[in-house]
Amino acid sequence: MKWEDFVRTLNVVIGLSIAHLFQTFLQLDHEGWMYITIIVILAPADDVEKAFKKARHRAIGTSIGGLVSLVGYFILYKLHSVQFYYIVICTGFVLGIYNASKKYPYAATLTSMTIFMANYERAQVLEVAVWRLGNVLLGCLIAYGISFFSMKYFKHSKA
Repeated sequence: MKWEDFVRTLNVVIGLSIAHLFQTFLQLDHEGWMYITIIVILAPADDVEKAFKKARHRAIGTSIGGLVSLVGYFILYKLHSVQFYYIVICTGFVLGIYNASKKYPYAATLTSMTIFMANYERAQVLEVAVWRLGNVLLGCLIAYGISFFSMKYFKHSKA
């Protein structure tokens, strides 16, 4: 195994361990999104910039998708407008898919995926959107921190 591969694997293991500690002590629901986020960001990242970019895109896409879902929830359950709900959700979903081919394809894809998943079961929109958003952002922070410290150290020890 090459040293770079070992460091990446170690980063993922450390990230998942930290995520597990957060989940254990904070009793988080839907913690799978935190684990997936850490793996998706850290496993393929061979330098700090790639990991930071992927973490930023994942946070942005999930935040936008979560926000659209929360707006949809408000429209459906507070304004009681099913038609307006579908217009908002479908517009957000379509814009996410359209922008998937543009400058931020990963973020746009995650926007649509979050909207779809949060609204799949309308009765749980609020819970799913909030937990997914929180878990993904926490996973991004963990991956970001690990990338910053370990990859920075790795670059210095490689020279």
